[in-house]
Amino acid sequence: MNQYLFEPAEDALVAYLRSTQATEVGVDVPPERPDRFIRVERTGGAPKLAHDVVKVTFHCWAETREATAILASETMRHVLNARVVADRPVRRNRVLKGPRRPTKNGGSEHYQFTVQMEIRGRFPTP
Repeated sequence: MNQYLFEPAEDALVAYLRSTQATEVGVDVPPERPDRFIRVERTGGAPKLAHDVVKVTFHCWAETREATAILASETMRHVLNARVVADRPVRRNRVLKGPRRPTKNGGSEHYQFTVQMEIRGRFPTP
C-alpha cells in the first residue's frame, strides 16, 4: 500500500512557474485569456512508491508567433531546471514532445510541449 501523499502536480508547477517568471499561469484558461498565458495540464503518469511520475503539457500563448516560441522555450528551460516544486524534490525532468506549434486556435498563436518528471511524495507524520 502506498503511504506517500502526492499533491496535484499541476498546482505545484503553476506555483513554481509563478515564482520564476511574470507571465500569468493557470490550470484553466480564463474566459478572457490574457495575451500572454501559460496553461499547465497533467496529461498522464502514475505514482510509484515514493515518487509521482507525471506527464505535464504546457500550453503557451503570446502576442506573435516569435513571442510565443520564446515564451515556450523560456518556460521549458524553467521546468527542466526545476529541482524543487511545492517543497518537494524533483528529478528526471525530460521533454517528451515539442515544443511545437499546433494548428491556430481562434486566431491566437499557441505553442505546447510535454515534460515527464518525478516529484517526491510527502510521507504523512502522525
